[in-house]
Amino acid sequence: MDVSSLYTCIPHSDGINACEYFLNEGNSDHYLQTPVLSNLIRIVLENNFFEFNNEFFVQTCGTAMGSSMAPAYASLFMGKLEKDFIESRNIKPTLWLRFLDDIFLIWDDTCEELENFIRDLNDFHPTIKFTQTISSSCVDFLDVRVSKNDCTLSTNIFVKNTNNHQYLHYTSCHPKACKNGIPYSQGKRYRRIISDDSTFKDSLVDLKDFFLKREYPKEVIDNAFEKINSMSQNEALRLTESSQSNFVIPFVATYNPHLPNIGHVLNKYWDLLKLSKSETRIFHKGFWKNAHGETDGGESTPTDTLTSNSITALLSNKWRDISKKIKDYGEKTRFRKRIVSKWESLNYDTIENDLHWQEKDKPNIKKELTLQFIQRWLIVFFTGLFTAFLAAVVHIVVEKISHVKFSLIQSYLDRCAKEGCLWQPALIWVGLNISITALGSALVVYLQPLAAGSGVPYIKSYLNGVKIPGLLTLECFVAKVGGVVMSILGGLACGKEGPMAHSGSIIAAALAKGRVRLLCRKKRASIYSGFRDDHEIRDFVSGGAASGVSAAFGAPVGGTLFSVEEAASFWSQSLTWRVFFAAMIACFFTNFLLSAFHGTPNQLSAPGLVRFNVFPNLKFDLIEIPVFLVMAVVGGLIGAAFVVLNYKLTVFRYRYIKLKWLKVAEAGLVAAVTGLASFLMIISINSCTNKTPYDESSIVSQMHCPEGERHSLSTIFLATPEGCLKALLHDPFGSFSALTLVIFVVVFFFLAVWTYGLSVSSGVFIPSLVIGATWGRLFGIAVVNLFPGDREHYEAEVGKYALIGAASQLGGVLRTTISLTVIIVECTGEISFGLPIMIVLMISKWVGDFISTGLYDMNIEVIGLPLLPWEPPALCDTIKASDLMNAPALCMNKIEKVGRIVEILRNETFCGFPVVNAKGRDHSKPSKVRGLILRSQLLVLLKHKIFSPENMMQPNTVRLKDFQNYYLHHLKIQDVPISDEEMDYMMDLRPYITPNPYTIGPTFSLPRLFRLFRGLGLRHLIVVNDCNEPVGIITRKDLAKYRVESKRGLVKVEQLNIEDK
Repeated sequence: MDVSSLYTCIPHSDGINACEYFLNEGNSDHYLQTPVLSNLIRIVLENNFFEFNNEFFVQTCGTAMGSSMAPAYASLFMGKLEKDFIESRNIKPTLWLRFLDDIFLIWDDTCEELENFIRDLNDFHPTIKFTQTISSSCVDFLDVRVSKNDCTLSTNIFVKNTNNHQYLHYTSCHPKACKNGIPYSQGKRYRRIISDDSTFKDSLVDLKDFFLKREYPKEVIDNAFEKINSMSQNEALRLTESSQSNFVIPFVATYNPHLPNIGHVLNKYWDLLKLSKSETRIFHKGFWKNAHGETDGGESTPTDTLTSNSITALLSNKWRDISKKIKDYGEKTRFRKRIVSKWESLNYDTIENDLHWQEKDKPNIKKELTLQFIQRWLIVFFTGLFTAFLAAVVHIVVEKISHVKFSLIQSYLDRCAKEGCLWQPALIWVGLNISITALGSALVVYLQPLAAGSGVPYIKSYLNGVKIPGLLTLECFVAKVGGVVMSILGGLACGKEGPMAHSGSIIAAALAKGRVRLLCRKKRASIYSGFRDDHEIRDFVSGGAASGVSAAFGAPVGGTLFSVEEAASFWSQSLTWRVFFAAMIACFFTNFLLSAFHGTPNQLSAPGLVRFNVFPNLKFDLIEIPVFLVMAVVGGLIGAAFVVLNYKLTVFRYRYIKLKWLKVAEAGLVAAVTGLASFLMIISINSCTNKTPYDESSIVSQMHCPEGERHSLSTIFLATPEGCLKALLHDPFGSFSALTLVIFVVVFFFLAVWTYGLSVSSGVFIPSLVIGATWGRLFGIAVVNLFPGDREHYEAEVGKYALIGAASQLGGVLRTTISLTVIIVECTGEISFGLPIMIVLMISKWVGDFISTGLYDMNIEVIGLPLLPWEPPALCDTIKASDLMNAPALCMNKIEKVGRIVEILRNETFCGFPVVNAKGRDHSKPSKVRGLILRSQLLVLLKHKIFSPENMMQPNTVRLKDFQNYYLHHLKIQDVPISDEEMDYMMDLRPYITPNPYTIGPTFSLPRLFRLFRGLGLRHLIVVNDCNEPVGIITRKDLAKYRVESKRGLVKVEQLNIEDK
């Protein structure tokens, strides 16, 4: 509750009576008697003269707000008033707290009694009136937000929208102690108010950012917050008595920023000061303060000699500084999950307005439906065909150019190993890597940054219902395809499988829309009218993603399941057939094109870009199951470590690597380190073998090996990532020593962690498979040595353990099971080995989920995309629609003024507005919901000037096709010119609104809300009261901010913040 204009509404007589009451009630000795004080108060109140507009006035009621006695005077008056009122009540509040004119109370009786209480309180005094905010869940009082959670109360910091956190700037000429004390005092205020420890730590991070913007030194903030973090809320609330002795008189001097530190001066001349007894009594060592307010000195006198205690203290301080720096780095890399407000939702719901029904009532509607049916199948056919063509071209270009590159490096390695000029191949290797990778990174950074990475997290979010502008454009396609070719040729630890899924999605979207925006960004190439709604494009993108995976692995069933399990959120039987058809076409034509390239078009022997090829003996014994289980646990642990480390690195990039040239430079640096590490491992590890490599066309280097032998690492490093994987899976036993594999897996693991997340187009499938195949081969070597009696049998099956390790590692990183099992089975062509693959994938996923989220989900969290998972968040059954809705609902009248529409579109970020059936133009009155209209519809109506002066008929020239034509334009209100005269025109929204929008009541639970949004693909949901009047609106972000996190066996529900980025 709040008192309206308290200071100016207190009658003089009532205020003086209240002061006399408390003066007499206190029964304490005063220097002045109560009548004297009353007269003095009366003099101050009745002689408050002021000049305004050349006239003199006297205040006859209340007190001046700026006078020194005003707060105490007003508080005493309110104390007497509240005492008299509460004592007169039979039913009293459970709790009544007041600070000046702000009141916080807890009421446990009926709502009717509360209304009576407030009404009587407003009638109790003729000039004192109250305003109130009543809630059963959350109330703000001063700077505290009090929330009710079940049967407990929690408190959090409350900040008004007008608060800009303009703390005292550190460059101001205030005493240093004053400025240094502000972070501590504010942090302690946060600690006193915020009851939840995790919320308190998150709030401290924000507070630290505010102080850094005011140029406070990081050390000052960290020192203050370190003290605060060691406190509990009870300790912060506890009153502390001053430890300074009363008899000590501090030495105080006038502050001047150029004044030397008095404490240092006293320390320097302490030997002289202590000779005088009088000065010693004044400057008592350890109890004086310098001019900055800092306590200096101690019980020991200064000395120039380092004692053992001082050395210990010095080392202790150094260790403390190092610990603080490590802790500070941990705090910096701790990234707060949040939802970024710029990500809007796709509109999957059909807009059933008058235009829609006119379109459905056309005479040739049956013919159009038949044509659409045929078009859908033609589009998925050409999606598979073009994706296969793209995959074949990328594969051929990468293989041909990489063969030339590695042949050049191999020739220099062999020649310079004999001639002693090894710096030449190192320079060539590193130089080629840097130049090619930097070019690919620049293509991504400057053309379309959304082409970075695999693209799977973005495609997954898009299919979930998140609108990501630029994701399915020609710029992104060029950057994705060109970038992935250059990333692999640049020697990065990456693959092209994830980018193939993204590229297939772009192809599908372009074919479905029927037109593509050219690279000049202004012109569009239109082929046919196509499909121009989010629902249809979503289904085609699902087929494109499956086609990309199918073309990459030659696994049509696995590609379809990958689209179901990892990407798409909405599925149907008809969509399944179309997606599988697209995947089959992509697999077939990829096989045909690559087989034709290899000279065997009739054999169809190359169904995908990545093939594990046929294993000679891919069977397993029951005794091997425990080994597989151990490998599954190892894969889950290493996969979780991969995700955690990459998460820290991604956060670091998000915070510090923001400039475009820095992103390109980092990619070049990683390429240089990769090439240099490969070169150093080849020349420093003496790993010679006479085993014949599995791939006869692989490039091998002899280096310092004897005649007839080769360096085993050359088949790994002088090959593309796919060639490296084949060598680890199929090269015979003895091709790689255990030490070589250990060093390689450690180096390649960290290179892969560093590579994923760069501003290059790259995938994580192949690096994960290579890491797993390497340590899986180590398990195979261990099994051979553990069972020497059957050595020959296990030597022949060492590749089987490499395959299990690859599957386990991939499951530990990506956390998908069914699709990966089918993909690996299709890649190997051995269905009988599906059981152990499924087992290791499931266990590695469980182990990884126990520690962290999957890699793709981690990327989505860092980006801040409002993704809705498959199931509603647990432990949220008590959250109602009224708790999370945006209230009050911003409504429009069915016949609305153009000026108000433009004002709303300029100042509000909502993309949907309830249309009400209000009479007149008073939007403050409750009115029934008539329908819903989208921002995009309003922009098209304004663009086509569908409005007219009042009482005149507006134009009716816009058709459904006009709305579809603007599907790709992303209109903004700034692009629509509206004159001042047109601002007064009226727009009739009735023909264009969705007349029967989805509505719910305020008591609708969060799980039901979630299933409604998820199942129907909604974008907006209107909350109405019993009279069908809109009281709020719910969007995807309001649901997505509730996240469930399960780590280390504990389930935690988080409510994320929605931030503007």
